[in-house]
Amino acid sequence: GDKSRALEFLKLAAELEVAGPDYSLWMKVAKLAEDLGRIEDAFDAYEVASLRKRRDYETIEKRSAFAAKLKKYKRAAKGYNMLLRGRKALKLTDALELVKCYENEYAGVASR
Repeated sequence: GDKSRALEFLKLAAELEVAGPDYSLWMKVAKLAEDLGRIEDAFDAYEVASLRKRRDYETIEKRSAFAAKLKKYKRAAKGYNMLLRGRKALKLTDALELVKCYENEYAGVASR
């Protein structure tokens, strides 16, 4: 419906960099995609947003969570590892998510 059309419009504007390399526009795309349950679009938007604004740990955390949902465990693990090294206060959830990503990655390798 209207939200899907809005997402496509925002995504196009962000990709064309109408307002320059705009972090906030990519975050709007990510949040709308998340609301619509479009996991791949949300991951892609968080990925670009994280490149536009360095050391934004909230964005890295979201990107990592969506990477794990998409079974991109190496990408997710890289993000959680970055969170563990970069945040001032260690969050146990980051460490647990990192362990889960490694477990899933190696389980997938073992089953191949």
